[in-house]
Amino acid sequence: MSPIKTIAAAFSMFTVIPMPQFDFDDKNNKYMLALFPLVGAVQGLLIWGVYELGMKLSLHHILRSVLLFVTPVIYTGGIHLDGFMDTFDALASRQEKEKRLQIMSDPHVGAFAVIALAVYCLLGFGLWCALDRFDPVFFILMYMLSRSLAGYAMLTFTPAKNSGLAAFFSKAGSRSASGAISVLITIFIGIALVMKGVQGMIILASALLMLLIYHHIAKTRFGGITGDLSGWFLSVTELLMLAVYVLTSR
Repeated sequence: MSPIKTIAAAFSMFTVIPMPQFDFDDKNNKYMLALFPLVGAVQGLLIWGVYELGMKLSLHHILRSVLLFVTPVIYTGGIHLDGFMDTFDALASRQEKEKRLQIMSDPHVGAFAVIALAVYCLLGFGLWCALDRFDPVFFILMYMLSRSLAGYAMLTFTPAKNSGLAAFFSKAGSRSASGAISVLITIFIGIALVMKGVQGMIILASALLMLLIYHHIAKTRFGGITGDLSGWFLSVTELLMLAVYVLTSR
């Protein structure tokens, strides 16, 4: 594994940050998800920077909240929200597994996806407006945790189909080493959150609960995971952790 190539691959796939172009092979691709938490760490740093800039410029808290909400969307290019919308369209259809997967792969946007996105945006914006204490360490750890768990799931859960992002990573060489690295990173992040006290423990518990819900929904509704489901999990987990942080900060 070339760490530079693997990091470049992770940021190229999951963010809009320009990266050097390499010829990526299975040796590097299979470790990409193990380093996925680095993408979350940078997102946390960006959020911190936007928050501090907004405070220094004395921006109105509503405008500051809008900037904090859209920063991850711009940073990721909306890739995870795309999966969030596709998943809600499929779940709301109440069809069989095969039909749900077809709906998820359909490039057209359904009404339920639009409704889900509107609710997500309102909740996210409202939570950022309700924020009255900002601890950058928490946000860096939370964004690292969501991606660590998403990477672990992608490496260990059964893919729902033979094509797509989940199948791509399942075929990118042996998943055991990369999965072991993901577990270790998740443990270290969990320890760091526990060391932050009760608030950190509740945030960790909420993320782990979402992982269990994710596994159940993927298994029972789709027969396995997909890239869209991973995006749904990331989006919902980060919103949940933000909600827990805001509520436990009061």
